[in-house]
Amino acid sequence: MDAYWSEATNIGEPDELRRLAAEIGLDADGVERVIADQSTYLDVVEGSTRQAFSIGITAVPAFLLDRRLIVLGAQPLEVFRSAFAQLAA
Repeated sequence: MDAYWSEATNIGEPDELRRLAAEIGLDADGVERVIADQSTYLDVVEGSTRQAFSIGITAVPAFLLDRRLIVLGAQPLEVFRSAFAQLAA
């Protein structure tokens, strides 16, 4: 995520994916399998997306706090302070 959002890395480029995967220690053979067959984790991604929508997550980023409160989108610190205060009440 940091490579995409902060460094503007083109994560659609296989060589960039290989570089990033190596940086965090992912298995090179596994990375090559996913690059060769992009549907490898499609069921997992689609399932996660369905689950997110089912609980009201409709934006990125989204934060599910204590499995009870959702904060959608990039928010200032005060929004999170307020959310945590609401959870503590």
